[in-house]
Amino acid sequence: MRAVVARGWEPSEFSTEVVDERAPRPGEVAVSITLAGVSFGDALIATGRYQIVPKPPFIPGSEGIGVVTSVGPGVTEVTPGDKVMFYGFVPGPLRRRCTIGTFAERAVVPCTNLIRQPEGMSDAAAVLFRTSFETAFYALTLGRLKPGETALVLGAGGAIGSAAVQLAKALGGTVIALASTESKLSTALDNGADHAVDSRSPEWRQEVEAVDRGVDLIVDPVGGDVTERALRTLRFGGRHLVVGFAAGPVPRIPANLLIMKAATLVGVNLLRFNEEFPDQARAMVTDLLVHVEQGRVSPPTDYEEFGLDDVAEVLTRAGDRATPTRLVINPAPSRHVPRPGPGAP
Repeated sequence: MRAVVARGWEPSEFSTEVVDERAPRPGEVAVSITLAGVSFGDALIATGRYQIVPKPPFIPGSEGIGVVTSVGPGVTEVTPGDKVMFYGFVPGPLRRRCTIGTFAERAVVPCTNLIRQPEGMSDAAAVLFRTSFETAFYALTLGRLKPGETALVLGAGGAIGSAAVQLAKALGGTVIALASTESKLSTALDNGADHAVDSRSPEWRQEVEAVDRGVDLIVDPVGGDVTERALRTLRFGGRHLVVGFAAGPVPRIPANLLIMKAATLVGVNLLRFNEEFPDQARAMVTDLLVHVEQGRVSPPTDYEEFGLDDVAEVLTRAGDRATPTRLVINPAPSRHVPRPGPGAP
């Protein structure tokens, strides 16, 4: 099969090669990949800047959709012909340091990493759904967001931030979205945010505090200098959810702020949650899909499509936080011209 192979951390060290396939082992499923999502996280992983660093050579790509072609011994959850959605690292990521490898025509996926694609969900909605929406939903679950509480979503124009805005609103929260461009602010309002605040403003903390006397919950996939300023907007007993560090630097948080506000700082690690508590994780996905099926949240369906040979370009674009478009790889054609996806103007 054809697959992208990363033999180092520079784009020049990525190439499309013909690699051997293997049959699924117990607990594994072989999948013919329809589309592979390309996220900011994929760009970090492929270039060795993620908190878990794969061992070269490896096939990058951590999210995708496809059709089951065969199953290993003991697998009863899916059968050949089922459409599935899958993501993440293989089990034991800290030890094995191996991604699922979705930038390929086919993949062998641990059964714990996949779910059936709901019949009513399009491929366009499914391909980048799991990483963003499950991460956001897990964060809000850990944060115990209650109806009527106020949630501040940092990086509200990004994939996880956009999902968090929709989900926080669906859970009955009042949502303040913090984003860095007019387009992202507009998107946040379209996603249901009650208020949108421009993070480029030197007074954004004061603008957030003007909305309410303090926020109950912060969803923070950004990190950097934004984290401490956001933490200061929490009301007494508030919760700050640390999801990631899209801004780059890992923040150093003054511990006295936590005491002054009786605040709870919560780390959000969906990868480990799935590994440590697989039954709870699957139940959470079931609850999440109810929100989708009932129309409370709507995954975006516009994307730009690339081929395997375009991997250097697409990873470069995915690593640029200013890129507003969702990016996917279609592994089937040997050459694919980028084009807007379904629903794009």
